[in-house]
Parts: sequence; C-alpha cells; structure tokens
Amino acid sequence: MIVCALSACAASVEPLLAAHGRGDFVVTCGGPEGWAACERTAAEWCNGRYRITDRREQDMRLSGECRPFQRYE
Repeated sequence: MIVCALSACAASVEPLLAAHGRGDFVVTCGGPEGWAACERTAAEWCNGRYRITDRREQDMRLSGECRPFQRYE
C-alpha cells in the first residue's frame, strides 16, 4: 500500500486482482488536496500511465488501471 509522505495528502492505493492481467487499483483520498491527491497517487503507482475507470464522489475513491508501455517500431 502506498501512502503519501505528508499526512495532509491522505491518499492510499489498493491493488486489485484483475482477470485481464492489467494492474487495476483503487485510490482512496481525502484531506485538503482531494482529487489532486488521488490522481498524483495513481500516476505514481502506474509510472505515469493509467486510465480512470470510475470516480466515486461520495467516498472520494478513484478506480483505474495501469496502462502498459507500448513500443512502436
């Protein structure tokens, strides 16, 4: 579980087991940074390449999947 170094950030990520083999995850955020903390944590978790699949306002949760790097020849 990744947690931001500053407690004010209060975002954590939980990896999910996905049948399709991609790195799915759920980020729970709170505190004054809100969605910015969620998106920053998702970017860190996925090395900058992710797609948001769901955003739940009521409990400040963002679901997504890490995107693979693609080589173009």
